[in-house]
Amino acid sequence: MELKPAPEVDNHIAARFRRFSCSLFQHHLKILPLSLLLYLISIIIFYPVFLPDLSDINPFDEAAYLYKGYLLLHGQGLSTFSSNPFTQLFYALMVLPFKNSVFWMVHACSLGRFVSFTLLWIGACRIGTSLSDRIQPLMLPVMLIISPLMPAFLRFPSDPLYAGFAALALAKTLEFIKTNKRTDLSHASIFLGIAALSRNDGVLLFLVFITLVLLWVILKKKPVRIVLSSAAPFLLLVGGYILLYGIFTGDFNPGTMRRTYDNFETGHGVIEQVNTGLPDTPAAKLAAREAYGTPEENNYSVFTAIRKRPDLYLARVKTILAEMPRAILNAYGLRITAVLILMSVWGVISLLRAKEWERLFLLSFWPAPFVSGFVITIFRTGHLQFYALVVHALAGIGLFTILRNLHSRNTRRGILSALALVTLYGFLDNKLAVAYGGYIFFAAFILIMRTTGQKNPADGPITMMILLAALIITQGVFPTPKIRTLGEDPQEQIVLYISQEMEEVQTFASASPGIIHAARKRSVVLTSVDVPTDNSAEDFMVWLQAQGVEAVYIDKFLTSRSPALWKQIQRVIGNGLSRVFHTDDGSYQILLVDDPLGK
Repeated sequence: MELKPAPEVDNHIAARFRRFSCSLFQHHLKILPLSLLLYLISIIIFYPVFLPDLSDINPFDEAAYLYKGYLLLHGQGLSTFSSNPFTQLFYALMVLPFKNSVFWMVHACSLGRFVSFTLLWIGACRIGTSLSDRIQPLMLPVMLIISPLMPAFLRFPSDPLYAGFAALALAKTLEFIKTNKRTDLSHASIFLGIAALSRNDGVLLFLVFITLVLLWVILKKKPVRIVLSSAAPFLLLVGGYILLYGIFTGDFNPGTMRRTYDNFETGHGVIEQVNTGLPDTPAAKLAAREAYGTPEENNYSVFTAIRKRPDLYLARVKTILAEMPRAILNAYGLRITAVLILMSVWGVISLLRAKEWERLFLLSFWPAPFVSGFVITIFRTGHLQFYALVVHALAGIGLFTILRNLHSRNTRRGILSALALVTLYGFLDNKLAVAYGGYIFFAAFILIMRTTGQKNPADGPITMMILLAALIITQGVFPTPKIRTLGEDPQEQIVLYISQEMEEVQTFASASPGIIHAARKRSVVLTSVDVPTDNSAEDFMVWLQAQGVEAVYIDKFLTSRSPALWKQIQRVIGNGLSRVFHTDDGSYQILLVDDPLGK
């Protein structure tokens, strides 16, 4: 049989496919070495963050998750859904190689921070790659290096895990816009499931995701099964964990309402600080219960509580709104926030002009869960940084739209005028950091214009070097290099003392439990609402003994943040509590409970 040549159109398609594959390979071949180089540079810059002493570890969230991971390795303390089970599992894996070391917490923290940073880096790279037709892909990881996100973001373990997996989900959704492959949405749903198991905000983000998918299906008249395949992985992961937890423990309640209500009570502190000067959590919770009633009376419903005193709730919202500009400046950097906002607005305008509605809606509504913070009126710096990569993506789109059109006189006038206004505003409003950032980028664009002339500078190496220099100058402060010697830190010495000299003591009372957890001991919280700080010294001793407390740990956090509690403790030193350890300046002390529970 005579073989016939393939039709010419097929040859043409095959040739185009080969050219596309070749160009794609060459593109990744060019990007990958530079990406790895930038990653290594960032590791060198931030390596002090990856080598914390025990006193550098957040004694609350970070130490608590590390201890939860340690307990999980020993078959204890399985977390409810509201307590972020994936974060516990993550730290169980981080603890595993070091579980027999006396400094297990320090080593596991180092590994956990490194892996979390790498996750954020990969998320930034993946978003950059998915927007490669709109921005220089490596711009996002570069902005991650110079942003104030590090190192504080890494001290709250659930934050980088949630932000990292949310970034991967966003990248997959952006890829779906280009490819229309359902598998991209399924992968995004998996990442959102892990994000939700890392932090409950992931549930709200999933609702945003599935709403956008549903709108896309309706407007494009696509099959409904796309929505189902987008929802199924998330529901299997989250629902499956809640079901398994219920089977093992008999408790099928995810606990989200209780946790949300607890945060709502804590959030009452935003007006307590203004009215009474009491910043501590117990004072806020007690004041909230006087105003709204107890959690049980409100059936742990935030909205039931708000309906009782809407005036107080509105006062909280007003206080938060008044503080928001300063909080955003601190979260994104005093010197660069105004420029970042300017570039982000330019990015939104460029997407509008190009009628890229899908990208515009996705990037605009992805940070929507941020609004939930107004319900509980708590905005930590980390809460404002969850969606930093989205802000960076919009800013990157705006920046490269400007660079691609920099040959246009209108574009040149527009960007220089905008930066000049930012600089002028900073001087007039006495915000010199804002003025400094505006001035640096004004100078950077003048330099780019002078060195590139009428050429397109968007992807030029000179342009990239100038922008990188401007970003580094505005960032200003990087971690100080250090050499870590374990055992020299005062808190590490306390852990050694507890481990070697107090083996039989198992339960400590403390205001900040990090050191107690590091010593593998049980901690009773001294800052809970039921601690009798206003009662007699005898009542306080009765409370300690009722909790099974065998020793009390004193540190600067307790003495400075809870003066009433510290006075109560001082009354019973020598008359119920015996000092067995103290540093020269008295900053750290260990007090032994005399005859706890009649022992």
